[in-house]
Amino acid sequence: MVATEKPLREVARVEAVACDYSFALAGSERERGTDTYHLSLTPLHNPHVNRLRDLWVDTTTYATVQLAVQGLLENRPYDDARWTVAFTPIAGRYYGQQIRTDDPLRFGLDRVVTGLQFDSSPTSFRRRFPKRRFSGSSNFSGHKTRHLRLRRSTRR
Repeated sequence: MVATEKPLREVARVEAVACDYSFALAGSERERGTDTYHLSLTPLHNPHVNRLRDLWVDTTTYATVQLAVQGLLENRPYDDARWTVAFTPIAGRYYGQQIRTDDPLRFGLDRVVTGLQFDSSPTSFRRRFPKRRFSGSSNFSGHKTRHLRLRRSTRR
């Protein structure tokens, strides 16, 4: 981290305030390079709403390193799969870095996808962007194509 950059802001926090789960210590494990306590959660009621199933928390800071949920979103095939969400520390706070499932996801009658994974990566932007404009290009027959070309703006 460069000294002139501001620390990332916290944009969300997840807390369980009601007694919706029973907890059990499943063991101590090393996840994502961190010593963790693995907690197994069982919903006491409404398992479709209370989807949290496992938590891996840092043994020193108690920050969530990874969690597992049964179902994601509210539509098939995502709501039937078990998903693992991994977090990564950035500037002293943990942020979601990866969401994955190994369960087969069925789309329609004949399409099955396995090993679906979404990853995020650190991104930084320049403070000022050069002015740009888009223009279409023509093919040999003179018709406009869908391809767009980026040109540097000559206007100031």
